[in-house]
Amino acid sequence: YYQAAASCALQRRRFAEVLSGLDAAAAGAAAAEAAPSYGAVAAVLGVPAEVNAELDTRAVIELLTRAYERFKRARAPRMIYFLAAQMADEYLHSRRFDMARRFYGKICRAYQRERWWRALAHIQRSLRRCALELRDVSEYLQACVALLSREVSSAPEAEAVLGELLALVRVSEPALPPPPPSPFLPLSSPALLELLPGQALLSCTAEWALPRVSLGEEASLTLRLASSLAVPLSPSSLRLAASGADLSGDLSAAVAKLAAQSAAPHGGEAAPRLCIPAGGELLLEVSHSAGAVGTVAPKQLELVL
Repeated sequence: YYQAAASCALQRRRFAEVLSGLDAAAAGAAAAEAAPSYGAVAAVLGVPAEVNAELDTRAVIELLTRAYERFKRARAPRMIYFLAAQMADEYLHSRRFDMARRFYGKICRAYQRERWWRALAHIQRSLRRCALELRDVSEYLQACVALLSREVSSAPEAEAVLGELLALVRVSEPALPPPPPSPFLPLSSPALLELLPGQALLSCTAEWALPRVSLGEEASLTLRLASSLAVPLSPSSLRLAASGADLSGDLSAAVAKLAAQSAAPHGGEAAPRLCIPAGGELLLEVSHSAGAVGTVAPKQLELVL
């Protein structure tokens, strides 16, 4: 009942805002027809003649909080997430961005786990706006990266987000068009973001050609990088972290080898930059020479924008 009352209050406010806008437009028209004013229509409908955002928000949040407490006692997680999303939207509407960010953050992981992409797209866009208003660069970067997924953004939307992201982390090259203006200054130090499996962005698998080699022999490691991005991504470099220091490091040699292989059949020059296709796969072959007895395993692959 509390949640239904809050939904009715929100709908009543939407109608009041629409009526208020129509009344203002009619008043400014040179040849307005004789029609009842917004105040008269509001009186008939039983809605306030003026929209008071502060009072409306206070009433809606109070109703949703009471519903939230009762569903929490009933252990109904999905309804709790739904109510938290409604509260976050209301805080965002009233420009209380800190509270909106708090509630959006509570449900973001749950929606990723449930793979509710449509709802997650709205949450990530809202988190991005909150981070922008609160001038939080770290959370802004996280939201931008999350919005690159083809599950939550279309290709044009993701391309616009990627342009803003690159404006923060990369200096424009003379041969490339300048990136769009960024709401933040370019980063003065690297920012490390961990990609979660539930975000549907990138995944990497590694496989040795041979499970065991003798000392001094060369082993081949194949890295398969699968993309769920809505746009192609061209990182400036790739770095591999492994259990052995001799395997860890920059993968520029593997990237150059891949570029030469892709250009050879066409008789052209090697591609100047690595490109991970949107929704596709990229295979890299890394050569490793065993210098000591032991087990060497890859741990993490870093993409440097």
